[in-house]
Amino acid sequence: MKLKHFLILPIFILTSCSEKNQTSIDDDSIILSNYSIRFLAGDEYTVDVLSDTEALSLMEKEPKIASAWWTNDGKSIRIKGESVGSTSIYIIDKKQTDKVAEIKIISDYFAGNYKEDGSKAIIIVDVTSQDKSIKDEIENDLKNIATGRTNTMYSFDNDTRSVIISKQNGSKHTGSYDWNINQLTVITNDIIYNYAFQHIGNNIVMLELNYLDTYKTKYPDTPILAAKLLLFLSQV
Repeated sequence: MKLKHFLILPIFILTSCSEKNQTSIDDDSIILSNYSIRFLAGDEYTVDVLSDTEALSLMEKEPKIASAWWTNDGKSIRIKGESVGSTSIYIIDKKQTDKVAEIKIISDYFAGNYKEDGSKAIIIVDVTSQDKSIKDEIENDLKNIATGRTNTMYSFDNDTRSVIISKQNGSKHTGSYDWNINQLTVITNDIIYNYAFQHIGNNIVMLELNYLDTYKTKYPDTPILAAKLLLFLSQV
């Protein structure tokens, strides 16, 4: 019995030392809140650095795809998708240059299924005229346009750059689209729609449809400065 106790003790000590050494290696690495990011090109994302950041530096593999900078008093890294593509951001220990952490990044092209809610549309009309009837008429026109677009479904396919638009009345249109972070162009039935584009978070995008030229033509003698719809699409 005494012999058995004697043999078990060294095994316990060796096991304990091994676990302690393993913990020391883990503690010595550069620890981040996230090591991979996938977001829409143009978006920004924050990664927290959980290690001591005093001796760390940043290196962008391809700044044209994703840029990075220190924020939160040097405790976090802000990353922005500058264009579509895949790349990495490296965090390097300046005192031990072989100690490196990598953040893998996919900066995506706009795609997915979205539903439009015309009731949330924002109407912006600016007419510098004493006659308010024209402004009221334009606002009413834009309100009717927004209402008619309610529950319109959009299916954007990144692989084929095609879009399917399904309206509430049952009609369906197939076309193509092009996207470049701040601009969305949709072509259906040989009609081109140019939208200013903004991803506002929570799977919601805002499209700006400008009708200024339309109403300047309709009311050539009235100084119209703005006539546009801000439309909101939610991902489904």
